[in-house]
Amino acid sequence: MKPVVSGTGPLHQCRRLVVALGLGTLAGTIAGIGGWAFLEMLDAVISFREDSAPWLLWLLPVAAFTISASMHHWGGRSIEGTKLVVGAARGTETGRIPARMAGFVLLGTLAGHLFGASVGREGAAVQITGSVAETAARPLRLRADSRRTLLIAAVAGGFGALFGVPLAGATFALETAWRHRRWIDVLAVGGAALVASALGHWLVEALGRSHDSFPQFEFGVGPWILVRVFAAGLAFGLAAWMFRAGLRLVKRLLSRIAYPPIRAAVAGAAIVLATLVVGRASLSLSLPVGEQALAGDRLSSTAWLSKLSFTAVSLGGGLPGGDVTPLLVTGAALGAALAKPLSIAQTALASVGFVSVFGAAARVPLATIVLSGELFGPRAMLPTAAATVAGLISRGQGGLYERDSPASTADAPT
Repeated sequence: MKPVVSGTGPLHQCRRLVVALGLGTLAGTIAGIGGWAFLEMLDAVISFREDSAPWLLWLLPVAAFTISASMHHWGGRSIEGTKLVVGAARGTETGRIPARMAGFVLLGTLAGHLFGASVGREGAAVQITGSVAETAARPLRLRADSRRTLLIAAVAGGFGALFGVPLAGATFALETAWRHRRWIDVLAVGGAALVASALGHWLVEALGRSHDSFPQFEFGVGPWILVRVFAAGLAFGLAAWMFRAGLRLVKRLLSRIAYPPIRAAVAGAAIVLATLVVGRASLSLSLPVGEQALAGDRLSSTAWLSKLSFTAVSLGGGLPGGDVTPLLVTGAALGAALAKPLSIAQTALASVGFVSVFGAAARVPLATIVLSGELFGPRAMLPTAAATVAGLISRGQGGLYERDSPASTADAPT
């Protein structure tokens, strides 16, 4: 089969659009079906540990060693995770995304949650969708631009399907991975991302799973409120900086251990010991913490720091999974902690924080604002925009999905 071609004439441009939408449909189908299965399995393993086998937490160091050893010896580039998928979508990564990534990330993430690792799910879904989509499309012998379109659509589909936010999923993918400028690419790549995200979201619900619902933002927003939200945004950005700095610190400390599986075991042991001090609320996804914050329920003022630290140790130790949900929970808990000092309703500031810490960490301001509108209603978008601007100011340079400089060991805010 000949490679898919591109050109500059109207016929080639039409073909480019058709191919892009087809690739978006492929990515969305994979994201929807795979996302539904992943969510069902994830719920099952978390519920089993929490309801029937809480003692599994004590085996986390052993599980972490086994997961890491499997990926170290047989996973190849699978351990590079979302950075590899995003880099390939940008065209900055050479080589293929390994077909084995889907299996290793799926099983590794499920096993991590089964034993209590504090990792997420959206990032894992992006990695799984990207791996399966590229593997499925290899017989088509796609050109470089079509391959990037497919992977951008896979990022959009994985994000949109797992969280039920088709517009934010597409925006996140474009803002994170898109590097094109021609008008035809705006239509082609944007259309592919939107199709993949919307189709993935629809398939998850069509297969019988409802996405989480969130309280709608019904609070009045005036100038003085926006000033206080901006102040909170500075704190959200600082929390995002702390997460990335903490992640890099954990990696640097553990790098003194030559064998990666032992690093993972040490990280697992640290988490187990930490639960003896702060409890188990920060394990796994920690969705109850976010729900409490958004509902206006009383929450520990340090809950956000616990979740941030548990996730930095889990991911820094080499365990597979995502960082999106942990950052969302961290933001909601931090918003709840700041609500009283700033005289803002807890539900309102927790809603803004829910998306703003993640947005600052990933450096995706447009996706953050769109995400707030899809989750909490259009009234949430203006205060989220204020918090997002402040967060980017205090967050500093570098995003979660950027390759770290070998010479750099810390991420300093500007």
